[in-house]
Amino acid sequence: MDYVDQYNEIFFESRPTPERHILRLSTLGSLCGLGISNVKTARVLEIGCSTGANLLPMACAFPDADFTGIDIASAQIDRANQDIATLNLANIRCMVGDVRQDESLGEEFDYIICHGMLTWVDQGIQRALLAFIERYLKSTGVCYLSFNALPGYRTRQTLWHLVEPVRKLSIEPKDKIRKARDLIRALLSVLVDAHRPYGMQLKEELERNLNRSDAFFAHELLNPFCSSLTLRDFKSMLQEHKLHYLCDALPVRSAGVWSSFPELEQQLGQVLGKIGEIEELADGLFPHSFRGALISKKPASPQLKKKPELIETMQICSPLIPIDEQPDIFSDKTVTFCSPTEQTFDESDRLVKSALVVLRGTWPRPIEYKELLASATNLSGITKPTPTQLSLLRITLIHYFQGNHLELFSEPYTSQSHPSETPEVFAFARLQVARQDWVTTLRHEMMPIDQFDKELIPILNGKNNREAISKSMLAKFQSGALQARSDGEEVSKPGDLRAILAEELQSRLRRYVEQALLIDKSGTNQ
Repeated sequence: MDYVDQYNEIFFESRPTPERHILRLSTLGSLCGLGISNVKTARVLEIGCSTGANLLPMACAFPDADFTGIDIASAQIDRANQDIATLNLANIRCMVGDVRQDESLGEEFDYIICHGMLTWVDQGIQRALLAFIERYLKSTGVCYLSFNALPGYRTRQTLWHLVEPVRKLSIEPKDKIRKARDLIRALLSVLVDAHRPYGMQLKEELERNLNRSDAFFAHELLNPFCSSLTLRDFKSMLQEHKLHYLCDALPVRSAGVWSSFPELEQQLGQVLGKIGEIEELADGLFPHSFRGALISKKPASPQLKKKPELIETMQICSPLIPIDEQPDIFSDKTVTFCSPTEQTFDESDRLVKSALVVLRGTWPRPIEYKELLASATNLSGITKPTPTQLSLLRITLIHYFQGNHLELFSEPYTSQSHPSETPEVFAFARLQVARQDWVTTLRHEMMPIDQFDKELIPILNGKNNREAISKSMLAKFQSGALQARSDGEEVSKPGDLRAILAEELQSRLRRYVEQALLIDKSGTNQ
């Protein structure tokens, strides 16, 4: 069975991530100095689009943009086209395609996305892929191209070599996956070096991958062409096709590139003098096993570190939460902010503290820098910020951006800050609830859902008001489709059910706002 047949049998799991959204590509391209196209009317290509799970949400969100997806697996393309028909989308086409052939896709593309392909195919296809990107990427365009990255990938590479005996077996893919799981269990049972650095790393890798999906096993561990690259080698590959590395799509994977990293820069600078490859050096200290590289036809590089004033052209949002319910923003007293991953940060500057409080209040809606500055100035009671305060604010915001605790947008997505009277979940998420336990948000993230969400989300279509939604959900409880319990006992009295339901609906709608699942009807989302 060749790899085309295998991908038709075991679908590649194409799940959305913010770093593969065209808004991220547009923003980072702009911050690298490229003349970026408006995402609302852009031409977008995804190579290896699978079932369209990454491309379709963007097609729903930007009805005036043009989307094309290609994949070698016809069964996955069939699934994508079924969803396109269900959603009645006219701005997207998905087709069977191969980068080794001239697909005649028409004009060049503003944005190209290619995830899970470069280091998962043989060298011949790698060269064909880069030539394809060179052929179809606009001179001002940006391409997302992911790859397994060294040095962080080395432990996974060890596991890949360990399962080689299974990879060589001439058996059906499902049986091969089962055998690979059995082998990993056996390896764990005889691992004798689990308390020393090598053994600890290997044990963690074995345990982490044991219960991964069948798609992961097929695409990664049992793939005979799986490989990895250093950032330096990746850059060399690009040069052969007149392509240039810009940055990583996830700023936190580019230490010292967007904002200063004093410890790294000072210590290395004392030894090396001028540091020209800080990102490669940082990779050895903070190794990544995966990179989502942004590339272009024009040589360019991140500019925020040299020109922090560029942040003033951006839309900004951040989920950081002050730990205190009423943080002191009127003095120089330290206020601690917490991230969703429970990292904490202390700030004492009045303007900075006020800006973070403002951003928390507008989350998840991005706001313009000038709006942020005006609101923070007003909130803090500062009459007129000094140049020093303004400089510190810019540098601090960029630092949080570098650490993935703050997001920048050249163009904003539109989501609700508060649930409306007729709340609406965008169409693709409403389609997803019938077949899986997560939905895609406007932030291009996966939001886990339970049975209550599966009953609620389909009726949040922008046409039903709160009263109609409550009646519909109450009927689902009364029919037995949902159950309500209090103190371990099932609740069946209509009055009690209505009270529980009203509270639960309010809680769910607040969560949908927080996760950017509800669209703003005054915006462009569909």
